Amino acid sequence: MLNLRLLSLLALVTACAPASRVTAPTPTGPMPGRPAPPTNTALPAIPLATGPVAIDVVYPTANSEIASRDSNFIFGSIGNGNAALYINGMAAPVWPNGSFMAYLPVPSRDLSRYDLVAVLGRDSTTLSHPVRLEEMLPPVTPAVTPPVTPAATADRYGILIGPSTVSNDTDRVITGQPSPDPNIVRYFLFPGTVVRTAGLAGGETVVELEPAVRFRVANNQIQAQPAGFTPPLLNIGRDTIVANSESVDLIVPATGPPAYYVSVAGSRLTVTLFGVTAAPRREGSRSVADPLLKSVSVAHSPARTEYILDLARPVFAYQPLFENGNFVLKVRRPPTIDPAMPLRGLTIGLDPGHPGIQGQAPGATGPTALKERAAVIPVALRARELLIERGATVFMTKTEAEEAVDLNLRPTMARRANVHALVSIHYNALPDGVNPFLNNGTSTYSFHIHSGRLSELTQAAMIRNMHLRDLGARRANFAVVRPSWFPAILTEGAFIMMPDQEHALKTAEYQDAYARSIVEGLEQFFREVGGSQ
Repeated sequence: MLNLRLLSLLALVTACAPASRVTAPTPTGPMPGRPAPPTNTALPAIPLATGPVAIDVVYPTANSEIASRDSNFIFGSIGNGNAALYINGMAAPVWPNGSFMAYLPVPSRDLSRYDLVAVLGRDSTTLSHPVRLEEMLPPVTPAVTPPVTPAATADRYGILIGPSTVSNDTDRVITGQPSPDPNIVRYFLFPGTVVRTAGLAGGETVVELEPAVRFRVANNQIQAQPAGFTPPLLNIGRDTIVANSESVDLIVPATGPPAYYVSVAGSRLTVTLFGVTAAPRREGSRSVADPLLKSVSVAHSPARTEYILDLARPVFAYQPLFENGNFVLKVRRPPTIDPAMPLRGLTIGLDPGHPGIQGQAPGATGPTALKERAAVIPVALRARELLIERGATVFMTKTEAEEAVDLNLRPTMARRANVHALVSIHYNALPDGVNPFLNNGTSTYSFHIHSGRLSELTQAAMIRNMHLRDLGARRANFAVVRPSWFPAILTEGAFIMMPDQEHALKTAEYQDAYARSIVEGLEQFFREVGGSQ
């Protein structure tokens, strides 16, 4: 009887005791059901992060406007590679280091936010990330002032004044852009050039060199002249050829800086001077006793003069100048190349991209908040080591990540250093509305035709060594590739916004691959330059 009472008492005590809290064990593998991120086995392996879950959205930043009306990307990190992530109810891929990238429909205008839920075991972490949506306004076509015609009113003129950032350097030019511009044509004109204006287009002035030659310049780079202004006659004298150790120069006396255009086709340079009067006249072709320049041809018309320079080899580089009352086209002699050591004795410029000064692009950012301006520095420093090993002298526009250098001064700095080639080193990102899973890869850019071969060879080396999709060697109007005194290219080695690529570019292995690609491209390019000698 006592035993029965004791058992009953024990049962009552046990029933009244509070239940013990059961803690779910931390998972040892990825949460089930989440989408697997795309993998590239040629890239360095990504280590597993097992830290606490913490959601950090790097892009878009909170309360920023999304410039896409359909779909857009969102990326950042959740701190643990085993966790699952849901964004507005849709599963997002998570990489082993906890980085994530998703391409999703833009939130509704009523929602205007991303709701993120990270799940690890039985625990979940949430974040509400507000954004602003692009205003749904109809496209507006900017009003264009009708071109001024002589029949309607008197001609109007302006004087090009150029940007103030390089006011004391001969690289100071005004950039003119035709519209439409399918072939990426640019006119680079001297300050002080008098031009006829033909109207306004928003914040730009339409310049007319001839009825069929029009382009636009920024309003702050041209000084409009009052009605009745009479432009001074622009006379040019007899041209001469002056040879020196570094270049062979076409020198044309002129009473003012002429509007001009230079085109390159293989071993031929064509220079057109607009709005000039030639006196005395000299036309036809004449031979030149120079190992680089074979002949010069001159042709005059009422409003222009054209000079054709035929070289003994492909154009290496050139530089137009206006100084001491002369238009000068300096045709640069290619350096003498040792085939066994093609970079020996050369000066190579390296430009780690970003940041510029205030108002210029700060550079891209990756899912773990790695800044492009920091990521390119190790690549540039490694490339410098490799170039020095090969006998080159290296000029760098900067060596510290946070060192701000004006974007427009970088090519000027390189020309002052008299480099034989310039490589601007970058990592890429995409604008809103473009699917990053389908459009990432490696690309190289140049502007001038004589830089195109260096771009192609460097692109080929990056594809061999960096193992990403080939986006090609392309032509683009970037400030750092516009100089003509040396071949200049801009490399976009990888996409810092993609989690696997961002991790790769943190590793010494991948930094070395990028640097070696740049050096291999330069070596092969100058080996070919030497071969044409």
